[in-house]
Amino acid sequence: MADSSDAVIEQVEWSLRSGVGAFWQVDPYRETVTVYRRNRTAILYGKGDILDLTDILPGFICHVATVFE
Repeated sequence: MADSSDAVIEQVEWSLRSGVGAFWQVDPYRETVTVYRRNRTAILYGKGDILDLTDILPGFICHVATVFE
């Protein structure tokens, strides 16, 4: 049986291969968001950061802190 981190990586890889523009992994305990994109390194965002995904979703900018409110 795969551990949960292996299962997440499999889901990320499958989603990106299937054409998803970005995959978010939200960690409510650490209050972080990791964003995975095709052909890019994953980026870890903390509560003080801003997610800018306007290249995928025009006009989409989100303060990470609002995800956890």
